[in-house]
Amino acid sequence: MPSSFAFLILGAIAWGALSFGAVHAWAAVPLFCASAAIGAVGLAAPGARSRPPLNWPVAAGLGLVAAAVLVQLVPLDAATIARLSPATHDALQRCVAGYPDTVTAHPLSIRPSSTWFGLAAFASFALLLLGAARGLGRRSRRTLAAGVLVVGFGLALLGIVQSGLSGWGLAPSRIYGFVPTTGASPFGPFHNRNHFAGWMLMALPLGLGYFIGQVAHGMRGAGPTLRERVLWFSSAQASRVILAGLAVLVMGLSLALTFSRSGIGGFAVAIAVSAVSVIRRQARGPRRAVVLLYVAALLALSIGWAGFDAVVARFAQLEGTGLSGRLGIWSDAWRVVRAFPWTGTGLNTFGDAMILYQPSEMTTRTMEAHNDYLQLLSDGGVLVALPALVSILLLGREIRRRFREAADDVTSYWLRVGATTGLVAIAVQETVEFSLRLPGHGVLLAAVAAIALHEPESGIGSREPRAGNGNQDPES
Repeated sequence: MPSSFAFLILGAIAWGALSFGAVHAWAAVPLFCASAAIGAVGLAAPGARSRPPLNWPVAAGLGLVAAAVLVQLVPLDAATIARLSPATHDALQRCVAGYPDTVTAHPLSIRPSSTWFGLAAFASFALLLLGAARGLGRRSRRTLAAGVLVVGFGLALLGIVQSGLSGWGLAPSRIYGFVPTTGASPFGPFHNRNHFAGWMLMALPLGLGYFIGQVAHGMRGAGPTLRERVLWFSSAQASRVILAGLAVLVMGLSLALTFSRSGIGGFAVAIAVSAVSVIRRQARGPRRAVVLLYVAALLALSIGWAGFDAVVARFAQLEGTGLSGRLGIWSDAWRVVRAFPWTGTGLNTFGDAMILYQPSEMTTRTMEAHNDYLQLLSDGGVLVALPALVSILLLGREIRRRFREAADDVTSYWLRVGATTGLVAIAVQETVEFSLRLPGHGVLLAAVAAIALHEPESGIGSREPRAGNGNQDPES
């Protein structure tokens, strides 16, 4: 499929980020429609017939999750609800007027409209993941990765400028300088700096993989002598390497400037995974030295620019705060899990459940659990959480299988490494945050997962050396 397919995906990613993470319905609904349409194109377009078939294990896992959520939306009589989930029966009696006398049937979800919205988001991004994994070719994958790098660079500049102006007292805490924010710490186009960090945790490792791939492939033509390597820096390939490295560095600086503890922690994990991958896969020589030096400089310059002392002080603030109040929120969420262990309260209904289960002395209602795994268990119970776990394990297995296949060219291999590292980094952040609750992050997650999942094309239209099945990239 031509690179125009990658630009369609990139457009959805950019819209999701620039529209405040698509947290409002006016941004989320078009994003859902676009994601589903793009995914359908990737699955059904004539150009995709030469691509690998649909990944049925991952599709089956995602289908099980969707089916489980649909079960939460099936109207049931009050007696059946009381038998399946007494807590749901009690909650509906307290929250739904006329239940069970005049409203004799109701879904297991305590707010079906919210669950339908959550299902629409999941289904559209699942379709995008499957369609992109099949429809993206070698060239379009690189186009998509480079495009994410460009969008990430723009968002990073926006966040850095906003942070600098706010630090000098020259700009109010408004997104784009004029949009009022509902959050206490806006950064870039997002209402919350943790959400900006979450977006970067997926985009930055992908960009880093693109950079490493460009170095591994581009420096093949540098020649063995010092003079030839110096002259290489005047080539077009060298320009692409330098621009990619600069973009990743700026993204790292912006992530550090958020002072998001979860973001910086995920960033450190991503750097560690990237360094280990380079040591294990890249043969000794100039390219390995360049990449390792760059990875070390990326972490050091990012944290150093933000201020090492300031970062340490930020983490020290956690002492005595119960992880900034998260321990209390997790305790409330666990009460919901214990009350709705099998069927949950309904996908995307955590905020509604807190009306009943949050302590009455709290002045504000908690809308998110600040742990997406705990929130999934609260919303879905075993009914949804078990298929979700199976789906994640199937995705991980399929990605692992891709690494074992010996048909990746060196650039595609490092893109896969970068995408997989991004998935690991965001998984780490989600233990204490809820970045993936934003539709704008969901579309990026689907694209990154598709790059990690794609099946290699056995030498079609490429003369690049291959780096598969654990082989190192030998020096030329």
